[in-house]
Amino acid sequence: MTNNLYDIEAEKALISSVFLGGNAVFLKVANVEPKAFYHTGCRLIWEAISKIHKKGENIDVIAVSDVLKQSGNFEKCGGTAFLTEIVSSVGNSVNSAIYASIVLEKSARRNILPILKNAEKLAEKGSFDDLCKSLENLKIENVGVSETPSAVEVFEEFFKLKMEQKDSGQKFTGIKTGFHKLDVMTGGLQKGDYILVGARPSMGKTALMCDIARNVARLQDCDVYIFSLEMSKDALISRFASREFKIDNQKWKTPAMLENEDILNIQRGADDFEKIFKNVFVIDNPNMSVSDIYRTTLELAVKRGRKPALVCIDYLQRIIGEGQTSVSVFTNISRELKTFARDINRPMIVLSQLSRTCETRADKKPVLSDIRESGAIEQDADIVAFLFREDYYFPNSEKKGMAELIIQKHRNGELGTVDLIFKKEFTGFYNPEMRRIK
Repeated sequence: MTNNLYDIEAEKALISSVFLGGNAVFLKVANVEPKAFYHTGCRLIWEAISKIHKKGENIDVIAVSDVLKQSGNFEKCGGTAFLTEIVSSVGNSVNSAIYASIVLEKSARRNILPILKNAEKLAEKGSFDDLCKSLENLKIENVGVSETPSAVEVFEEFFKLKMEQKDSGQKFTGIKTGFHKLDVMTGGLQKGDYILVGARPSMGKTALMCDIARNVARLQDCDVYIFSLEMSKDALISRFASREFKIDNQKWKTPAMLENEDILNIQRGADDFEKIFKNVFVIDNPNMSVSDIYRTTLELAVKRGRKPALVCIDYLQRIIGEGQTSVSVFTNISRELKTFARDINRPMIVLSQLSRTCETRADKKPVLSDIRESGAIEQDADIVAFLFREDYYFPNSEKKGMAELIIQKHRNGELGTVDLIFKKEFTGFYNPEMRRIK
């Protein structure tokens, strides 16, 4: 509900933007005090956020829930239902200053109102001196937001983080994909990065995405969300199972082909499978916009009690968007995806179909212009990588069973090629040293 005295949606959006951006966003709007909030639940949540910040701890929805429970305010603010509602409001951390200005303006209006009412009474029945004194209280302060930090202040925070990572022996600043050369080239997948992986159909891009998701969940014991806009949950799970249990993927389509040894492999590996994939979540809705994906991500994060380490989307051209032409549609989608990645402050892998143009070249290798409706998609992505298997086009190739992940754009790092082994029967990719796997 919105009027001139309060805007509850702006209050929820401000809180949501801080949940997304954490302490860095809160610093920009820290001059918004709890009393500026009209809604009781929002005010209590903002008090919890302020307490967490004063302690020097990381701000997120889980930490806020804990503080509210400790203070006895969890149910008073609306509990899980209201926190989920705030998270689902999809406040954008980029616009946190705008939300803060709205909240402060509405608060100023409410603060002015009793002064004006008193002034009205004094104008009718009081002395002129008393009226003038009452009007002196009409000083409107703190309607702006905090000043932007200087480069020196930003560096101090940046350097502090790097020293903490150094002292802890952290090798990569991002999350490890399990593909060694890719991790070295990227330093691990970095928070807020929009990573586009393009390939022609049947090249294996979904399989690669599944392998990265699996490795991230395994190596870091963290959550990974996969939004499958084309394949069903069963189709993806069969890929995970084929790789993990070393069972030919075709056997899932014809269960009579499953042998006793296959069943034994499943029984032997069941515990390991559970440890890895209990943290992998597949959402197989074919009709989703970026906003739908965003909302689902935040709602699931609240239920899980932690943010995902990685979000994967298969694939870009299946996302519902708006625009007058296909180019404008995907331009808007691409910009929304980049904003999404920055807001949740997590890496996001998005798969993309490539045009047939690359197949007209002698070597068949893709280039940046092969991205369908490229333009803004190429510009927005922090990393653009192409998956290529030479033996798909040339069966007698010396690179039979091999694949290349060709990084052609890397906003903050080097370009190059990551060599991989592809096992078609298991729909899986492996590091080159795993060439002999059976």
